[in-house]
Amino acid sequence: MKNITSRLVRVFTLTTTLAASHRAGAATAYGIDGNGNLRFINNLASMSSTILGPTPFNYAATNNGNVGLAISPTGQLYAGDQMGNVYTVSMTGVSTLIGNTGVPGPITGLDWDPQTNSLLVVTGSPTFQIYRASPVNGLQTGPAVSVNVSGGRTESIAWLNPTSAFLTYKDPGNTISIVQLVSLATGALVGTPDSTSILNEWTGVDVDPASGTNYMIGWLDDSWTVTNSAGTLTASHLATNTHADWTAFTMASIPEPASVSLIAGGLAFLTMRRRRCA
Repeated sequence: MKNITSRLVRVFTLTTTLAASHRAGAATAYGIDGNGNLRFINNLASMSSTILGPTPFNYAATNNGNVGLAISPTGQLYAGDQMGNVYTVSMTGVSTLIGNTGVPGPITGLDWDPQTNSLLVVTGSPTFQIYRASPVNGLQTGPAVSVNVSGGRTESIAWLNPTSAFLTYKDPGNTISIVQLVSLATGALVGTPDSTSILNEWTGVDVDPASGTNYMIGWLDDSWTVTNSAGTLTASHLATNTHADWTAFTMASIPEPASVSLIAGGLAFLTMRRRRCA
């Protein structure tokens, strides 16, 4: 019996290892452009993308502002608008209202918080707050912390770890776009930021969970990587494309069908062997 159990453990370990190798590199990226189109980003290095379908989040609907975009581990897209509403978004852009956060201020940034399995939200004027919201009904689910951007304008947020996130925002004169770490516990801006002119406005930021690379996208179709050295951020330009400007961005690592099949097959094998040995 001991030998059989040992074999089962080895088979399951091999199965999950193979699945993990398939998941590596399975990162996907999506964005919403200024015309409200949901786009699949084919290549972040070149910013090439494919339109999946229209959403309601065009310039007219957002007052020329940002919207939030996030994706759950199951591949469900969520969006937040200028009125604090939260939506599920299909892969063809169909957006279904699930509720309002109940917090004053537009949602300018959205990301998935894997620690709490909820949406991480940053709001714009007049509140400038960070909090969590329910992916079921959109309601605020935890205490909010105020973020002092010194009269500037928040743009986007990306969960980094249980204590901090990337935040992009504009200065009060609307001339500089800044990326900086922010404390999720206090809302304090920490570390050394990187900044550039308004021509490279950073309207989306997220972390590629497959590689750990930090990416930003910009108002003029720019893509950037961001290195984080002990809290000091450095942005490096990758590419510029030619379609409508980005207003939201998200990334996720989703298991490929082969990975799911491997895991399911391994579990089925274990189940059958246990029954035979019973």
